[in-house]
Amino acid sequence: MDTRVYYFGNHFKTPFGHKRQLKYRIRNYLASFKRKVSNIDFDGAILSEAYANWGINDKLKEEGYKVCMLPWHADPGFRLSTEYAAVANGLDYGDFNFLLSEYFIDRVYNFRSFFENFLQCNHIKLVIFANDMTAINRIAISACKNVGVKSMIYLHGLPAGSYNAIDNNRADYLCVWGDRMKELCVNAGVNANKVIVMGNAKYSGQKFPDTHPASFDNVLVLSRAISGAPSDSVKRPIENRGLSIDYIYMVEEALKRVGVNKATLRLHPSENGEWYKKFIDSDFYTLDDKSLMDCLSDKTAIVSPASTVMFDAFLCGIPFFAFEPHTIIGYEVVPPFDGSEEEMPIAKSISELVDHLQHNIVASHALIDKYINPVVDMSKIKELLPNG
Repeated sequence: MDTRVYYFGNHFKTPFGHKRQLKYRIRNYLASFKRKVSNIDFDGAILSEAYANWGINDKLKEEGYKVCMLPWHADPGFRLSTEYAAVANGLDYGDFNFLLSEYFIDRVYNFRSFFENFLQCNHIKLVIFANDMTAINRIAISACKNVGVKSMIYLHGLPAGSYNAIDNNRADYLCVWGDRMKELCVNAGVNANKVIVMGNAKYSGQKFPDTHPASFDNVLVLSRAISGAPSDSVKRPIENRGLSIDYIYMVEEALKRVGVNKATLRLHPSENGEWYKKFIDSDFYTLDDKSLMDCLSDKTAIVSPASTVMFDAFLCGIPFFAFEPHTIIGYEVVPPFDGSEEEMPIAKSISELVDHLQHNIVASHALIDKYINPVVDMSKIKELLPNG
């Protein structure tokens, strides 16, 4: 569903059916034949697909735990197994009738049993997932529950959809970055006992400099990317990609009203810059292709939709102007980007954005204490692990 309906269209770098995506799959498949025998020792490991830049895997290793990637990411032998390949290929290439057939459903159950055996034979202690929306992850979470292996979601950012009692709630535990995120999850119906406030190694304990006064010498504009996957099981809206272009046009108009003649445009990693070039004013916007921190190194202000980059702006002392024009978005905007937090003023129209730019109305550092735990607290995870 996600690749066929959501991750489709040339506004993405490698959408479903893209020739580069097919070439990548063929290359990896052929390379796997040379490495059928895995040399990865999974015995007694924690399996994790938590985003590396958030630091949880490194913290676990520092505590003396063995951490391995999930086997279908790390082990060519596992990827070539009949049980996994039947499900993965079906999800990638099968039509809807095939995916709903008894034959394919049997293959799903076979894979779940195969993964259950893998978990038991390798004495896996814990499995950490980046999300519980993808089909493979949902099957894997079910397998963990069947054999008594603890599972958890480690959020890789602020929720893209709404807080609800379905998403990020399928595993045994949910790790969030700060107290406010836990509060929002609990208010949405998630059991408080399963939500662990853990922090984020990139931000927790960091010294955040004072935000310097805004100037418009070198403005960074973040695009409003269209979601490439369903991010909300309650509403499941599909957005119009033209809204991404509308967004940067609206920001351009506001910036020009305050005397800005040029700005840098940074796209989401999933987006296709060549597609954007067909629509943007190249005399005004320059597309950025640097790493995030290199990009931020010389910026004097940021205009952005809801984005975790807000915390990176705080790290660099850059004024962050939040712009969420509610008339063009599909998903519900969640705190702190919905206007409910006094520390996060939100411009909802071009005129409001102009006012914020003129009067330096920016996000406050006070959000850090609410959304980011001051330390990375591994104690709760250690309590869950067998033998300490």
